[in-house]
Amino acid sequence: MIRDFLPEDLEGLVRMFQAGDNTPIASFRRALEAYSVMVDEARGRLRGFVGTREEKPGERDIRLYVDPAHRRRGVGRRLFEAGMERLTGSGRITAKYRTDAGGGGGAAGGIGGAGARDASGAGLRREDVSDARAFYAGREFEVWYDLDELIYRGGRRPDLAGPVMTLGPSEGAPLEVPGIGLSLDIRPYDDRHFEAYVRLVGDTFEPMRRSHDFRPHNVREMNSTPERRDYFVAHRDDIFLAFGEGTLVGEAAVEGDSIDDIGVAPGHQGQGYGRILTLFCLDLLLNRGYPHPRTSVVVGNEPARGLYYRLGFELVQTNEWACRRTGSAGAGE
Repeated sequence: MIRDFLPEDLEGLVRMFQAGDNTPIASFRRALEAYSVMVDEARGRLRGFVGTREEKPGERDIRLYVDPAHRRRGVGRRLFEAGMERLTGSGRITAKYRTDAGGGGGAAGGIGGAGARDASGAGLRREDVSDARAFYAGREFEVWYDLDELIYRGGRRPDLAGPVMTLGPSEGAPLEVPGIGLSLDIRPYDDRHFEAYVRLVGDTFEPMRRSHDFRPHNVREMNSTPERRDYFVAHRDDIFLAFGEGTLVGEAAVEGDSIDDIGVAPGHQGQGYGRILTLFCLDLLLNRGYPHPRTSVVVGNEPARGLYYRLGFELVQTNEWACRRTGSAGAGE
């Protein structure tokens, strides 16, 4: 029986999900809150769920997960069909599934996995990866991109001199962060720099977003709304601006136990600023009580991947994203 998600289903879904996936449970819970979720239930036991969400105009997301003990029995097909009934309109539909596991072990697929933990708990079975790809390929999805999920286990770094970094004692007080041969003035987000911040984020990530066809390619306009401006102010303790000789040269953002993004402005890349911002975020999250900060990076973004690996991050899992077009050829542009 497929029905709408109920609050009392939460703990059962968490237990089921933990049996086959390495995604942090806090992230899983946030995802459940963001999606419209239906569950498959038989004799009082949850066998899987499907979540759907309107990502943005012209793009929708479907996330599917089936308990490893109930796969290859048609549960995924029925959940997928139920989810697709809620996704109306033309454009692009995206889906995600696990393709690999690193040293952290585990297996299955984000909020929408299709892998399974093998007998040793060491990683994905190859047939599960093939099954996931075949499942979506048979429904007109094409492989889009891969995303590495990384975890840091290295403890505090000696790279930064001086005392442990903390926020300044006064509103907007700068954080002086010594690096290797250079330094940055890193400050909590200040609304006075809204336009410069939006421009930096848009221009910094446009080449990567364009190469992978992430819509919109430049997020400047999307981030320029009053709602986004209010969001930046409300999250000023998690968003940081980096100044070099008075010029905004980079930014960083954290969310929970994760480094959400780090960007260095075009023209200032390759000078070590990204390394300093990453070390700053690591120190910040360790100070906040997270012993193993996390982050993610698109496979193909080799400069970022190389930096994270050199600083001691380890691969936990790789998620593959697939997408399919619906409606007219130009939908979602």
